[in-house]
Amino acid sequence: MAKLWRQFIKHDRNFSAVADRIARKQDVAGMLRDLTASFYLRNKRYMKDGHPMLHSVRQNILSVYSVYDVPRRSPFLARVDVIIGRLLEAGLQQKWIGGTVHRAALDGKISPVSHPHAAEPAPLSLTPF
Repeated sequence: MAKLWRQFIKHDRNFSAVADRIARKQDVAGMLRDLTASFYLRNKRYMKDGHPMLHSVRQNILSVYSVYDVPRRSPFLARVDVIIGRLLEAGLQQKWIGGTVHRAALDGKISPVSHPHAAEPAPLSLTPF
């Protein structure tokens, strides 16, 4: 895992840069939440000739948490922890993602449903296709 971690290409805030590189260069893979991954699978920007340029696998190889940067020894750290916990427990992050997907579908930026080949994630394999 340590070797894999060193090979990660980190994109702090620009998730589209990750999806762009995966789709266009095909030299890296990415790890995204299920809802985020389904958004990119349906995004028309990542379709070519009606087929998705991205592929999803079902396995979860790393737990991912919501992370916000707070300066060391910040007097606000305890309060930020409480607020983040409340946001997640209330489901606001998931509601925001759902609203984003709905708005993108209404605006025509994503297809109404996933492509049939993208609907069933393939099993994770460490061997070439």
